[in-house]
Amino acid sequence: MRYVRFIFSLWLVLSVSACVGSYNQQHPTKDVGADVDPTDADGYGEPDADGDADGYGEPDADGDSTDSGGDAGGDADGGPTDSGGDAGGDADGYGEPDADGDATDSGGYGDAGSDADGGPTDSGGSPLDELWPEQSPDDMAVSLKANLRWKRGAILKNDLSQALGFAPDQSCKELELFDCFMAHNIPLGGSDPFGSGLYEPARSPQVTTPIAVERIIMQTCVRRALVDAVGPAVVFTELDLASPALDPTDLETLLAVDKQTRILYRRFLARNPTIAEKDLIRTLLLSDNGELVSATDFAVMSCFAIGSTTEFIFF
Repeated sequence: MRYVRFIFSLWLVLSVSACVGSYNQQHPTKDVGADVDPTDADGYGEPDADGDADGYGEPDADGDSTDSGGDAGGDADGGPTDSGGDAGGDADGYGEPDADGDATDSGGYGDAGSDADGGPTDSGGSPLDELWPEQSPDDMAVSLKANLRWKRGAILKNDLSQALGFAPDQSCKELELFDCFMAHNIPLGGSDPFGSGLYEPARSPQVTTPIAVERIIMQTCVRRALVDAVGPAVVFTELDLASPALDPTDLETLLAVDKQTRILYRRFLARNPTIAEKDLIRTLLLSDNGELVSATDFAVMSCFAIGSTTEFIFF
């Protein structure tokens, strides 16, 4: 029995040795000690025909000492390393001429019309002060599901603060002391388990919810107008808030009003106003008695009119 085991073990060792020898013949290992071509540093011992130290032995057509395929035309961009030949010399590696001359065409597409925005780098060629096309009701998609939900306190606070450029804890203050959203927590859909014993928020808006929402929006708009009047304007950038009256018959005034209306619609609703909506905001240039209003009053009322729409309060 021992003899049989010995014979089997010997046969197994010889078989493994034969397999290893056959594998080494088909897959030679690196020759660490005898590298015929010491310049190629690859350990295989074949001569490096081009002398570029990559060990592949192909002629380096561009002579850039770092061959990545041997581009026959040489380096068009004049750089020491070849990345396809940049014919335009704008460092983007695409090889097209830089038509606008801005040296960095952000992708190397070479817009032939130069930079329409006047900047050193191309960003699509659209002036920032150009009026966008008017929004049409036909362009607006109709919701397939009429599933409107009112913005509760936290969501309304974040959206209103972002729209008017305030920090969330600085957007609205009751008596300049208390956070408006905490003061009207329950009407805004919050809960108050410790103060009122209300452990679950209301499922739907309450009777006082519209009053609280409009009060908060109005106060935040007033705060924004006052801050913009004394410092660098953030929202009301198109109006001279120091003006005592806005003339609705003056073309420059109407243009400034339309631009300001567009800014508010983008901030609150993320879209452009329709022609009818702009005309409606223009009516705020006159009071109920037909008198002219100041720029600050118009700024506050236009802000409130857009911010208190159902499109902003619901989602």
